[in-house]
Amino acid sequence: MKRVKEKLKSRRGASILLALLFLLVCVLVAMSVLMAAASNAGKIRSNREEQQKYFTLTSALNLIVDELEAAEYQGNYTVTVTEIPAEMDETQTPPVLIRPAYNEYAGEQQKGSFTCGLNGPVLPLENDLDALFYARHEPPTLSGSDVWMGFERRDDADSLVLGPYTLELAVDSPPEDGEGLKQAVEITVTVSTSSGDITLEAKLPGEEYLSMKASLNAAIEPGAFHLEVDGSATGKVTWKLDRITKGET
Repeated sequence: MKRVKEKLKSRRGASILLALLFLLVCVLVAMSVLMAAASNAGKIRSNREEQQKYFTLTSALNLIVDELEAAEYQGNYTVTVTEIPAEMDETQTPPVLIRPAYNEYAGEQQKGSFTCGLNGPVLPLENDLDALFYARHEPPTLSGSDVWMGFERRDDADSLVLGPYTLELAVDSPPEDGEGLKQAVEITVTVSTSSGDITLEAKLPGEEYLSMKASLNAAIEPGAFHLEVDGSATGKVTWKLDRITKGET
């Protein structure tokens, strides 16, 4: 019995248990630190990749914006004049004037003039701008008894395909802490046929949650939609970048 009590009171081997317990605690702390470091590294890498993708979208938008800021549009039209002779009462001597002579004017829209590096079958913005011009045209100011008979749309207006239009291009994002990202970008271009403003939306195919938008305001010269009986073109419409923002997610 005495020997058993002595063994219970013995402290031999306690230091080894304490050392093992301390080692276990150190291992657990080290594992926690490593896991946190790995998680932070993954987040940093993910954030950098996402940032590079936004750089790519912004670069693509800037390419289109630069072209549109250098673009100009003018509406074109023709005016035909029909001279209506005076109406006389020939039964009287001398003949009596019933109605004086006057002119009838009729306008017809022609294809507008759109100067832009993006113009063509891929991005035929002149069609949308012609629709804007027709919707906002102002009849000429006539004098006397002259009559404005109306304004006809482009003879091919019914067959025109209007926007929005989608372009696809590949750009390099600026290198930020690494190499730039090169991949395809889809840009949707929309022209407002009421104001002439242009909106752009850039997306990465397969990653719809990432998008950037650009807005360009139309600068319309005074009288840009006013018709003249002796003219054939209106004032100019140009565009200026308003802002570039992240799209809603």
